[in-house]
Amino acid sequence: MKKLLLLSALLIFACSSDDSNDDNNDDNNQFSGENISKIEIKILNSSQSDCLDNYITSYGSETEYNFYYNNGEVTSATLNNSRFSCETNEVLLDSYEIFQSQLSNLYDNLQYQNEQLVYISWGDDNNNNYNLEWTDGNLTKYYKTNQECCYYTIVEYSDYSNNNKYEFGISFFEGEYDLINGMFKDEFRGVTSTNLPSSVTYIQRREDGTLEYDDLDLFYGYEFNNEGNPVKFLVDSFFSNYSPNSVNEIINQYQYTYQVEITYTN
Repeated sequence: MKKLLLLSALLIFACSSDDSNDDNNDDNNQFSGENISKIEIKILNSSQSDCLDNYITSYGSETEYNFYYNNGEVTSATLNNSRFSCETNEVLLDSYEIFQSQLSNLYDNLQYQNEQLVYISWGDDNNNNYNLEWTDGNLTKYYKTNQECCYYTIVEYSDYSNNNKYEFGISFFEGEYDLINGMFKDEFRGVTSTNLPSSVTYIQRREDGTLEYDDLDLFYGYEFNNEGNPVKFLVDSFFSNYSPNSVNEIINQYQYTYQVEITYTN
């Protein structure tokens, strides 16, 4: 799944970076207001019956992200995931931690246009560089720089306004939260999308142009706090794998509903 690939990319980058202090004070945008302190994600329709599919190895996933601040700046974050093993029915646990100092080199490789973030580089490997495209104030497409044909994401938007500094169209996918979005220093965010997403579609194609995998995420049920920031929403995710021997023939298809709850701190 793409969430695992992106998380792996983040962890590889973090482990290869040094722990030196960040001295870059580029002032693209200053933000005030609420910071996200915790994200909780649950799969609402996952059960042991999922294990009847040989491709499924676990069920009942619950993930919690916690972000820690000092003088209003995020300094570290933790990820904790629990799920049940299909093979043993035992609880499986994963935990990760990332520190702000580990991202210092990333900030040197961000590019902007009209204060919008348009390029992210994870390092020297072109396979981990991404271009971002914007339309009418919203991030509408992002893709691997050298593989626009085959690995890309399309974002469509609701009428709900995005009143905070986080980019929900790029950060929430398959019900998961992209850790790097929450870890960004405010001055490097650039402006964020005007609206909250209604759908995010990830497409993966083979070299011959045929579909290999797609994931459609539908966002709905937004609930807001008094400041107008989303505190809860649902994501229906539809995953499809396609046969390499027949054009657009689906060989595996899954549908899950994720509940996302967000806690803020001033």
